[in-house]
Amino acid sequence: MVIIVGLGNPGRSYSRTRHNIGFRVIDLLVKKYEPAESWKRKFFLAWQLAIGDRRFIAAKGRTFMNESGLPVQSLCTSFRATPQDLVIVYDDVNLPLGKIRIRRKGSSGGHKGIKSIIETLGTEEFIRIKLGIGEPESGENLVEYVLSEFRREEIKTVSTMLEQATDAIRCILTEGIDRAMTLYNG
Repeated sequence: MVIIVGLGNPGRSYSRTRHNIGFRVIDLLVKKYEPAESWKRKFFLAWQLAIGDRRFIAAKGRTFMNESGLPVQSLCTSFRATPQDLVIVYDDVNLPLGKIRIRRKGSSGGHKGIKSIIETLGTEEFIRIKLGIGEPESGENLVEYVLSEFRREEIKTVSTMLEQATDAIRCILTEGIDRAMTLYNG
């Protein structure tokens, strides 16, 4: 079964930050597709969803971003999944705000959550959906930037990107990654 994992940090103080865009995609999936079942475990929250007859798991880790490998490994163990069953959704400062990039595999690109997953699973072979959050302005601290909320003038672009991300996930599940990459890679 495919497991869609949104990366982010737990806690209300992080809920609207740039770094938590992956969590927001999961929230939108859970809202769009009524959960048949849900789980609350030490390292993750998960919901069983379906698009048509295609069932999948949507999940959020309960660790901080830099320790994302723990919940992902726990999800794989709990649902008898392999890294090839994963789709990881996360923020990318190297993409312009609103852009989506889907990849079959790859390095961490400096993203510490992805680095943790690669180190924990021992492979780079998992699908990822990168969501562009833009880059900090010259002289702005990267950590402060990713932990900041989107500006008012960015909200519409972010909302559109969240919808596109859920559409891309639907496409991956129903038509395959090649079709999703063709349609959604900006």
